[in-house]
Amino acid sequence: MVKVTKEGHISYLSLDSPANLNAMGLGIVSDLLAALIEAEADPGTQVIVINSTGKFSAGGDLVSLNKQAKAQDADTLKELVEAVADVILYIKKMTKIVISSVNSAPAGAGFSLALASDMIIVADNAKFLTTFVSVGLVSDGGILYLLSKAIESSRELKLSITGRSVTTDEGLELGLVAYRNLKALNYTANYSELERYLKEETVAQSQAVLSDQFIEGTDAFIAKRKPNFSNN
Repeated sequence: MVKVTKEGHISYLSLDSPANLNAMGLGIVSDLLAALIEAEADPGTQVIVINSTGKFSAGGDLVSLNKQAKAQDADTLKELVEAVADVILYIKKMTKIVISSVNSAPAGAGFSLALASDMIIVADNAKFLTTFVSVGLVSDGGILYLLSKAIESSRELKLSITGRSVTTDEGLELGLVAYRNLKALNYTANYSELERYLKEETVAQSQAVLSDQFIEGTDAFIAKRKPNFSNN
């Protein structure tokens, strides 16, 4: 579900489940984490680009989540929330520069994935959606935390790593050591509380996905109607 290709010192990790709009199910999330770990360990990779076959990501797989919620499958639902949190935290702790290339309208966890990256390349028609409340959920993927930090810290990091012109050959010769140190410092300065936040968020979301509100919200999404939360 994640296709990995490499061009020179750049590893491309492509979300590759276009039939369901690259929804963030457990399979694709687990594949993405494995691909990120492999790229981080690869001495020949210096930059990682997360892109997609088709649209970037529609967020959670609401059809599957709806079925699991109705079955009260608490373990599977919690496993998915934790898996998304693991990907977000791993990206922020990586030593290598991670870029998301967004070509559509990422929603929910897809939005979080883009925000976790060090830089985002955005198509002209792209827009970002937070759709959690409309289906009876709290925000997950660290999105509230990441949004609160994104503008300031991303600007700081971008200015730091692009402070002067560096040719490709020079950057490769330097081994991007300075860039990696700057990423570590940026994490310490701006994201040191992210891990604690994600743990608290996981508890809240693991409860929300079992609620009647979430079942109604996803029923409405599947039926393409407005949700009625008044009776839940």
